[in-house]
Amino acid sequence: MGQIVASMVSCHAPALFLRQPGEDPAQLDATIDAMRRLGRVLDETKPDALIVVGLDHLEAFSLDISPAFAIVVGPEVTGSFGRKQYRVRVHQELARALLDGCLKRDFDMAFCHKAFMGHAFVVPFEFILEQRQIPIVPLFVNVYVPPLPQPHRAYQLGRRIAEIVAARGERVAILASG
Repeated sequence: MGQIVASMVSCHAPALFLRQPGEDPAQLDATIDAMRRLGRVLDETKPDALIVVGLDHLEAFSLDISPAFAIVVGPEVTGSFGRKQYRVRVHQELARALLDGCLKRDFDMAFCHKAFMGHAFVVPFEFILEQRQIPIVPLFVNVYVPPLPQPHRAYQLGRRIAEIVAARGERVAILASG
């Protein structure tokens, strides 16, 4: 039986990378420290996969197509912010199971094999995932381009994810980047 072993939420402020004038360095450092503590939760709970729920700032999708919910099912994702580049392995089996399980449970989910990971993903990669070799499942929620999914739909998605994980064998952590 699968299990959700940790759930957490974090910011993804680009200021953590950019350090622009006017920003409070002590506040940025405290934020990074808090994010690194979330990384230590991953060490303690030892998940087999990390579902990263993030948003798209029109980096992966566009005004031509902006799904309410989308999951990446390809073998890896790449992303960048500034000079920082990332390549992270996707837990494809779990990603596919979530996609299929949502559809079987009457929850429509878009999918893609590749999607650019913008700062909503790479800031947590930098300060939470760090060098940990935990495969991820990137899940996009449209909170940027109207019409936006209603809150009860996000709740329904969370319920579906919990049901699907419980029916499998993985230990899963969930990180919402907001």
